[in-house]
Amino acid sequence: MTTTFRARAAAVLATLALASAPFVGSTPQATAQPNGTKVTKVGSARVETTFNKKGSTAQISKAVALINGAPSGATIRMGIYNVTHGSIVSAIRRAHNRGVRVYVVMNGSHARDAVPQQIRAIIGSRYKNCASKGTNPCISTATGHMHAKYMTLSTTRDSAGTVRKKVVWYSSANFSASGWDLSNNAVTVYGDSDLYAGFLSDVWTPMWEQRSYSGNDYYVAGSERGYVDSRFSKHTVYVSPEQTTDLVANRLAYVNPGRDCDVRVMQAQVTGSRSAVLKQLVRLKKGGCGVRLVTGQGTTGLTASARNTLNEGGISNAYIESQKPIHDKAFIIKARYAGSSTPRYVVLTGSHNITGPALRSNDEILTKVTDSKGFYDGFRSHFDDVYYG
Repeated sequence: MTTTFRARAAAVLATLALASAPFVGSTPQATAQPNGTKVTKVGSARVETTFNKKGSTAQISKAVALINGAPSGATIRMGIYNVTHGSIVSAIRRAHNRGVRVYVVMNGSHARDAVPQQIRAIIGSRYKNCASKGTNPCISTATGHMHAKYMTLSTTRDSAGTVRKKVVWYSSANFSASGWDLSNNAVTVYGDSDLYAGFLSDVWTPMWEQRSYSGNDYYVAGSERGYVDSRFSKHTVYVSPEQTTDLVANRLAYVNPGRDCDVRVMQAQVTGSRSAVLKQLVRLKKGGCGVRLVTGQGTTGLTASARNTLNEGGISNAYIESQKPIHDKAFIIKARYAGSSTPRYVVLTGSHNITGPALRSNDEILTKVTDSKGFYDGFRSHFDDVYYG
């Protein structure tokens, strides 16, 4: 992590700490963990991944467990596209009543929905939706959405019941029907100060303060805006909207094709407007990589133009389209990467669909996690469960 990013993150942490003074109250709830949570080590961090298929509430149960584990005086900051599940509301109410400071920022289009209004009634001014900005997103000024799904928790408990500080949870799942009725993944990172500070400075704070940027271009690589990097947990985070490059295609460009290369893609939506991503997949296929995709149901899962590009590139027999109830957004890669002489493990995930709005118009997070076989194996197993199941 560079000095510039550290300074920016430290300043935000200091400011937010002033608004999070301790509150004396009751103890946290029991932290029952859902089936499907796997523990692994990524870099130096304890990381838990949670996977589910259609009909499982594992994603929501994990989020509830984290909220339940926060003690009096802790601070939770949640950025979420949509909430309809009552267990999330109940967990927020319990946390608030025992003295946890819970902040929630949501997409503007859900401003008048019943469940967000219940949350607002519980936490008052610590709830915001971005409709007041005149658009649904919180950062973007375009017609789009605040589509991210994440929480930061100053203190909570992990799946073993151990107290952990500076916790980041992010997911492909909303706290709504798409969270329990579709395949999803979530990642919880414990004790990574750099990642925690970066989420506060470059994800949470711009959304909470509803900041706008010239040309609706938030991610700027040169200034490290919309960019978080942590060696501790091998995480890099890229935040949309981005107007000048393709955040996913640029990551795929570092993959060196060959017989030792394997790329698995799980995407709720893939559209022809992301031609740069599709061209990278074709490049990898032609270079010898094994490439397989599974996309979401319906006509939006894989559009005709995207299908044509894949077919013309020789990937016609490597994908399953419009058949699987998935909501994941993941690239699961084993390949020589960024000039390495031997294969590395790389996973891209988060909230970012392969659509034009995800890149240019929405508030989204794309995470890159590198060099953890255990993390990769969890996502690869999840892919196989869905692809072959």
